[in-house]
Amino acid sequence: MLTETFNHLLNEYGKDVYLNDETTSRKALINSTSVTSSYKENFDDHIIHTNFPIQRGDTITINNEIFIVVSDVQLKSDYEYKATIRPCDQTIEVIVIEQN
Repeated sequence: MLTETFNHLLNEYGKDVYLNDETTSRKALINSTSVTSSYKENFDDHIIHTNFPIQRGDTITINNEIFIVVSDVQLKSDYEYKATIRPCDQTIEVIVIEQN
């Protein structure tokens, strides 16, 4: 019963999100949160609630803005995954050199 209720909330109020490089959208609930680090910097963190598995390091695209999962993922009662996401506004270029 809770699974159906959660899925109903996702369908009614969830935002379209894309996991990593997927081209098909999924639904997730996004909450804003105010987190201050020990360095006194404010981050634009959000809490994501999904019914599909996510893990730290995954990228989530919401309205063409890329976020990265920065926290451990909590599994709530076998139907809800919850984690903290943060805007990923920097691009890191990775160069792979193959040696023979």
